[in-house]
Amino acid sequence: MSEASRAANPRLPLALGALWVALSCGGGSELAPGAADLLPIPRPDLADFELAVREQLEGRRRELDGIIEDQAPDAAALAAALGDMGRLYHAYNLLETAEPCYRNALTMRSDDHDVAYLLAYLQQTRGEVDSAIEGFQRSLALEPDQLAGWMRLGNAYRDANRPAEAAE
Repeated sequence: MSEASRAANPRLPLALGALWVALSCGGGSELAPGAADLLPIPRPDLADFELAVREQLEGRRRELDGIIEDQAPDAAALAAALGDMGRLYHAYNLLETAEPCYRNALTMRSDDHDVAYLLAYLQQTRGEVDSAIEGFQRSLALEPDQLAGWMRLGNAYRDANRPAEAAE
């Protein structure tokens, strides 16, 4: 079953919009920086997964939704939850759902080299070589000692037919 055929949760964008309206109308609470800019995260069809996997994914998603729906979510906790959810979706090859999790995590915490690396790896897996190169460069700028990042960046340069840069 392709991920393109999986339906997105129509309530999440509405919930985020309602939260933004409620907070911008007063009350003293403010969203964590970047929280209003979060991308909608689709709800993948988990029917083909084993029960334990479905329960794991659904449980973690409920936890994430609870943090997102909080009136004043903690930016660090939200970034961590988004990154963790992205990793879990990625592990089960739910790439269309993992990507907005990673992007949202980077919106909340732009200095997370692990999430930047994982987003770049996801893009490389899908053949989005130029985006992957930019992502690996971003990740390596944040954490220059990550050997896997350098290896994947070199592979991405090779895939983009940029051998001189790959050799560096």
